[in-house]
Amino acid sequence: MTRSDLVDMLGAIAESEDNIARREFLDAFPEDFGLLDEQSAQEVARPIMMTGVCRHHAPVSTIVKFFVAPDDEKAALVVGAGPGPAFECLSLGNFDVEEAVIEWECLFFGGSFEELLGAGEPRIVADEDDDGCIVFAFSDRLVDALATAEPSRLHEIAVAWARQREEDGEDIAPAVAGEMVEGLGTLARGRADHDHGLYCWVA
Repeated sequence: MTRSDLVDMLGAIAESEDNIARREFLDAFPEDFGLLDEQSAQEVARPIMMTGVCRHHAPVSTIVKFFVAPDDEKAALVVGAGPGPAFECLSLGNFDVEEAVIEWECLFFGGSFEELLGAGEPRIVADEDDDGCIVFAFSDRLVDALATAEPSRLHEIAVAWARQREEDGEDIAPAVAGEMVEGLGTLARGRADHDHGLYCWVA
């Protein structure tokens, strides 16, 4: 049903209503009943584009699990159901993790979001069809940076990232960001001890 069909239908209901109070109530609505036309609705739904990169500002509902695995092949095996108890794991949610990983790397090393995205970061190791679950790998240099950074440096990165997200319209408290980045640091240090990789599963 289109917007115009809905407006016509509600208008017909108002005209046929025998109850005077109800008719007056319906007649009091604005002519278009406050609905957006099709063109305006498309404008509202359109994500913001930055230098060819689509960056969404709507809330993101996801399940995010960072985990350590021996290699890409083993990490790819969890794409359907996520990492189980056999994997050391950090579970989070409700943020754009692919964008976040690129932003963390920019904060550690400089450079631009677009450059890292163009270089293929983050590297996808497994995905499902129809916008299903994915598994991607952290770059070696980001893992090394997380593993070797002092707590004060991890805190600095977390605060800077939380501020960046706030400027972009996303509410992530610095304390939450700090716990997240510090948790990743712990995973990264464990990965270094076993020469494993750091990965992320997203559903």
